[in-house]
Amino acid sequence: MKKVLISFVLMNMFFVVANAEVVLAPQWSEFCPVSYMNAKSSKWNTDNNYWYERRVQFENSIDQCSSYKGDDLKSCYQQVRDAELNKNNAWNAKVEARNREHEEYLDYRNKQQTVDAVNSVIRTIKW
Repeated sequence: MKKVLISFVLMNMFFVVANAEVVLAPQWSEFCPVSYMNAKSSKWNTDNNYWYERRVQFENSIDQCSSYKGDDLKSCYQQVRDAELNKNNAWNAKVEARNREHEEYLDYRNKQQTVDAVNSVIRTIKW
């Protein structure tokens, strides 16, 4: 009888362990573009500095979550993921705006060069 009871207890322990939910921490690589993965702090390169500071904030957030267990840990990690995704959306919007402004500048410059070329031809004809 003892053997059956011990076997039952051991099987229940393994079953509980097998059913335990594994909560994985978010990884920096999920949110960071490959080109900024190892960004360093920089006075001169604002993009590198942005990603460096974000990585530091991310690591601090993950460290804060480590004090939680179970559903609280899962919730904390989800909050970190949500915050990082929101930051990525803001970053992508900023990059798109920067690209749009650059394209507008190139269009303006090309039009200005055309006007300058026409004016140069007109000046040449006048002489």
